[in-house]
Order: sequence, then structure tokens, then C-alpha cells
Amino acid sequence: MIWLQISAIVMVLTGIGHSTYAYRRFLLPLLTGPEPAPHLNAINKYSWHGVGFFMVLNGAMVAWPQTPSLIVTISGLFWIAMGIADLVIARGKHVAWVLLVAAGATSLIGTQT
Repeated sequence: MIWLQISAIVMVLTGIGHSTYAYRRFLLPLLTGPEPAPHLNAINKYSWHGVGFFMVLNGAMVAWPQTPSLIVTISGLFWIAMGIADLVIARGKHVAWVLLVAAGATSLIGTQT
């Protein structure tokens, strides 16, 4: 059970970090560049924070005691797949891949203990 709680903490912190620090550091400069398109700004902000919200929601789901282990396993595999995709696509320059893989791996360990 402790592994699922660790996984949930990593997921929640990743989601919060995505919606706060990464937003200010990466997305905001893109949105305030030359000739920003207002409708694209709204879509990008919505999408960006939506991803962070779903990371937090997924962390709560993993930590919830009544969540079936199959769902937690699928979630863990998804986080690992996203981390590996992030690693490959960004060629290791986007360090969040470590958090994504860690969140997925700890949830898989948690389903086995």
C-alpha cells in the first residue's frame, strides 16, 4: 500500500508542477510572443492545465483503496509509456520523463505488494 501512496504523491506533484512551474517557464513565454492568437492561447491554457488536473486526479485514483488493481496497473503502464515516449521524443532533454516512469513503476510495484 505504501507504494501506491508514493505513486500518488509523485503523480500529484508532477501535475501541480506541470500546471504551475512548467506553465510559467515554458508555455507562458510561447503565449506572449509576437502576434499571439487569442483563441489559441485559450485552447493551450485549457489543455495545459487539463493535463495537470488529470495527473492529480490519477494520483487520487491510485491512492484510493477501492480502486481495482487492474485499473491501477493500466494507469501505471500508461505513465511508464508516456515517460518512455517523453524520453525518446525529447531525447532526454525533458527531465519529467523520470517522474512519469517513477509514478508508473511505483504504482505497478504497489499492485504486487
